[in-house]
Amino acid sequence: MGKTRIQIEIDTTGPFPAYITATVIAQATLDDGRVGLAKLTPQHRSEREPYTGADILDAIKAATDNAQSGPLPTSVDSFTRYKPGSVNYGDGPDGAFASIQRNWERLKQIDQEQKAKGELVGRYVDHPIADGQAVYQITNVNGGQVTIQVCRGLGDDWVLPAWGEKATINRSTAEELVNRRDGLAALFASRRA
Repeated sequence: MGKTRIQIEIDTTGPFPAYITATVIAQATLDDGRVGLAKLTPQHRSEREPYTGADILDAIKAATDNAQSGPLPTSVDSFTRYKPGSVNYGDGPDGAFASIQRNWERLKQIDQEQKAKGELVGRYVDHPIADGQAVYQITNVNGGQVTIQVCRGLGDDWVLPAWGEKATINRSTAEELVNRRDGLAALFASRRA
């Protein structure tokens, strides 16, 4: 077996001391891209005791086992990965705007092709930030999680601080964002008709 990347998240919200009420989430990522999760909640302890090192190791082992038993991820092939054309703001507003429009058309074309295939990979999600939108393409689907990567050359090119340039988010979140965007597009299309 190759390398395994482990990430531990501890949620300490609650009325009692954090070492008693914390929820621990372990995520294991294998070299081949498979991801597994394991969660410990205060209910895993019979009494109000802090987690032990053995508890954390058990969560890591469970996450690694879940990753090893999971399906291989589905990734975007080189034909559906969004690659922006250059935007030269020195060409004046009309030249830059035309470049940005071509980039949007390319991203939307990929999105619609993947939608027609029933694939989540290759679709894009957007998220409001400041006075615009941060736009990310879904580049990998692995069970209940997806990998997203920021899309450049689309205007302001916002990056969501919580996600950065590239992030792994819940598949349900990505599906909700894509479905919301599709629903709005259908609504506005019906009003134009």
